[in-house]
Amino acid sequence: MASALDADTENFARRLAMLRGEAVEQAVKIALKAELARTKPQQSGVHVPERQASVNNMMSIVTSLPKLPFRDDEDPTAFLYDDLGLPRRVMRIMPAV
Repeated sequence: MASALDADTENFARRLAMLRGEAVEQAVKIALKAELARTKPQQSGVHVPERQASVNNMMSIVTSLPKLPFRDDEDPTAFLYDDLGLPRRVMRIMPAV
């Protein structure tokens, strides 16, 4: 077998060929062809419309939420801590969903 396979792979190929009574190359070819037939191709673009609809739905929910009372240049987590940097007890701003 003239290829750069690791020892385990070559041993598997030789064992398969011996069990089938075929040349190593033929046994590997048939096994790979059968595995390719069983393996479904990855179709990454199939669910794109559904994913986009889901993202659009989430974005509409997020944009409909009330704005928090912070300026853009403020740290939105500042109200969580006191002057010493210790956590404050904070009441809920948003109702639980």
